[in-house]
Amino acid sequence: MKLRDMTERIKIAVIVLRNDSRDGRLKRQISALEEAGYRINLQYLFSDNLERGNLSGLSRFFQIIYFQFRKYLLLIRFFCFSPKLIIAHEPESLSAIKKYVKYTKTPLIYDAHEFYEEQRGVTLSRIKWLKRTYNECANLITSMITVSPGLVKLYKNTYPLLPTPKVVCNAAIRDSLVKYDGRLHDEIGVERSTKILLYQGGLWEHRGIEDVISATKYLPKNWVTVFMGYGTMKKKLPLSQKLRCVEPKSQSELLSWISGATFGVIPYPDNSLNHRYCLPNKLWEFPLAGVPIISRDLPCITRIIEKWKIGFVYCRDGDGQTLANIILRLTDKDRKLAVENCNLFSEKENWEKYKRIFLKIVKKSHL
Repeated sequence: MKLRDMTERIKIAVIVLRNDSRDGRLKRQISALEEAGYRINLQYLFSDNLERGNLSGLSRFFQIIYFQFRKYLLLIRFFCFSPKLIIAHEPESLSAIKKYVKYTKTPLIYDAHEFYEEQRGVTLSRIKWLKRTYNECANLITSMITVSPGLVKLYKNTYPLLPTPKVVCNAAIRDSLVKYDGRLHDEIGVERSTKILLYQGGLWEHRGIEDVISATKYLPKNWVTVFMGYGTMKKKLPLSQKLRCVEPKSQSELLSWISGATFGVIPYPDNSLNHRYCLPNKLWEFPLAGVPIISRDLPCITRIIEKWKIGFVYCRDGDGQTLANIILRLTDKDRKLAVENCNLFSEKENWEKYKRIFLKIVKKSHL
């Protein structure tokens, strides 16, 4: 019997902290579930990042009251929908539905996108809350997934009561392969022959953005550094003829934009366990767009880059000049070979591979 025949009547509730249109992981999962015949109901605690950010202006008391109110509305929707399986993204979602799961015995999959104790700006009180939440929910979680082998080991060692996570990587969809049409060069107003070093993603502090800025001044005149994203660092970028910034692009068009880059940079410093063990979306998006990667030496990222030879790594304690030096050292032949390897990598390492793993976990959880 086909999977679709078995699942067409099964209802799955997916709950996230905020409804983020740029969350490629969430979109791929929902698309995979719908294609498999499941009936999906997406719920979120906050409509977007702005709504959540507005709460920071309220007192702690009113923040708690508001959060409890949103949880109450959420529970009403869950009882009306009556899902056969729940997929919760992020620890706030676990906290919101733990009473419902305990009462209804509904199977629960928890997707941990990162190790939340190591998030930017995390407080001691939040760490205590996280530990309490995981301890309270451990016996309610049927299955758990995360994004990298490093995070699997970290969760297993830190929270032995939680189910051992399975790896579902942030791989891109293979059939979204595109041919570059010049849009990135046209957007920043440069000749198509201009070489571009691209940083794509969140523009936040402590992500190595300063090193990318610094590297720009060491690159030749035919190079331009482009930042594509949003975040608090965006207003601090020293924009010039050699350093540009463009607005973040939708998931449906992202590869068409980044395919104009010469190299994609992942400069995350080794300043947290999240960075050390991350496998970000861009690790698959850059190769799928035919763009070799230049990354700081972080264990999980380096393992993939060196295995597939899809880019180049610079030392973990390197700075902007170190980044620039590796770019200057590379020849056109080096890049051409890396591009060929990017194509081979994308044929083997894509969402189709991890979609099968994800759907197998889903099927096993609700049977």
